Amino acid sequence: PVEVRVRVNPLPPFIQSPSDGAELRHKAARFEWLKVSKAAKYHLQVAEDPNFEVIVEDAKNITSVSYKLANLDFKTYYFRIRSIAADGYEGIWSDILSFIIIPPPPSPPIEKPEIGDKELRVRWRNLGDGITYHFQMAKDQTFEELLIDQKLSEPEIIFEKPREAGTYYIRTSAIDSHGYEGAFSEPQTFEVKGILPYISAGVMVIIILAAIAL
Repeated sequence: PVEVRVRVNPLPPFIQSPSDGAELRHKAARFEWLKVSKAAKYHLQVAEDPNFEVIVEDAKNITSVSYKLANLDFKTYYFRIRSIAADGYEGIWSDILSFIIIPPPPSPPIEKPEIGDKELRVRWRNLGDGITYHFQMAKDQTFEELLIDQKLSEPEIIFEKPREAGTYYIRTSAIDSHGYEGAFSEPQTFEVKGILPYISAGVMVIIILAAIAL
């Protein structure tokens, strides 16, 4: 008989996060697991396929029980972790788990504002159930001087027409049911014309007519 030794330690770690099938709403993932007895470090692999043929991360010398990976794309990823003993021996892989990076909701394009005598109505594309909206209006293109900053459940807003003449900037963003907000739409502009120039012109006409009469 020949003696055969089968080495099973160190065992693979118990993965805490992300859970299998987790939906992440940022282009980064944080991996956490429990410490394994007799493990000096850990080996993490992240791939775009369950066969690990397209590997996007291969970290072999992790000494802590967590690891953060950034700059991911909006797609599904697969990962696995194994423990490494002090003598360099690598244990078996953990079960293969997956997660998906969910893209933010798209920016809803704004329609041309409807300007009335006293009110102004702004509409944008309805993105469906579970979506709310973030509307902003400002006097500057950088939206530092915000005049309106509201969260809305409907794809429109009606507000009092600005009294001050000039150009105004508006934009919207969408927020999904988890509170994940997408980027703002391209700013749209509308112009409020002043009344003073017309009054001044009227006064000038009256003055001219009065002068002619004299």
